[in-house]
Amino acid sequence: MLDISRHFFEKEFICKTIHALSLFDYNSLHLHLTDDQGWRFESKIFPKLHEVGSIRSETQNNHGTLEPTYDGKLHNGYLTQEDIKSICNYAENLGIQIVPEINIPGHTGALLAAYPHLGIGNQAVKVSGRWGISDHLLNPFPETFNFLEVLFSEVAEIFPSEYIHVGGDESIIENWLDDPEIVKFMKTEKIENCKDLFVFFMNKI
Repeated sequence: MLDISRHFFEKEFICKTIHALSLFDYNSLHLHLTDDQGWRFESKIFPKLHEVGSIRSETQNNHGTLEPTYDGKLHNGYLTQEDIKSICNYAENLGIQIVPEINIPGHTGALLAAYPHLGIGNQAVKVSGRWGISDHLLNPFPETFNFLEVLFSEVAEIFPSEYIHVGGDESIIENWLDDPEIVKFMKTEKIENCKDLFVFFMNKI
């Protein structure tokens, strides 16, 4: 797995990595494209994803329980669709498939910085420069699923992989209860708790 969301790597470095993997007979590279800290591929259907979501104002220097400090440096970058096609062709020639990951319903800060109405309570969100698990979640409304269906269709057209990784990890699902509209939705759909809502969400995807 190569995480280019938190630290962006350009096409040339990714191809160099793929070449190294081929020397050890790897046949898959999981490309972590999206997270709270950055959105790293061009969407021609939802351009704000890369226009807004690929830019963060600073990056945390440290980890653990220390009080965060930041470098104050702009971090940005994304792969164009032509970059991705070139990477996938290079990998295919070496017997490697590129498995893209679009992380949902958590790890979605960069997505929500571009399209905040898809989150909890329509809150304004910034692309995070901080590490760790964030509070951000996609909402479970039809508009969100329609958005994701179109987005995943675009991803599937770009990447020839048999799979698209959808994450699902480290989602603080209790935060759904902070949104009265989501609580109302749960009652309407007869969804008893956040765990069942998470299952509902992932099954829809």
